[in-house]
Amino acid sequence: MNTSVKNDAISVLIVEDEVIIALEIESRLRDRGFNIIGTVASSEDAVKTALTFRPDIIILKYIKFDLISLSTHHSIPSSASLKTTNALL
Repeated sequence: MNTSVKNDAISVLIVEDEVIIALEIESRLRDRGFNIIGTVASSEDAVKTALTFRPDIIILKYIKFDLISLSTHHSIPSSASLKTTNALL
């Protein structure tokens, strides 16, 4: 997991299992001033990271609408009271 902190930027957690795509998303968002608090590849890491860092936005990849992604989508906001944005990648 890659993490860093900027004080005034909108914080973003990226959930993407393809490294090249994750790096591209991270680079583009950083260039636009977003604070990437983490890039994780699994649903389990997404939940742990979201609960620890409480990002403003979570970009969550749906993998063929699998049950793990759908479960993660529903469990993060309810357990952490987070604002969540989902993006289909």
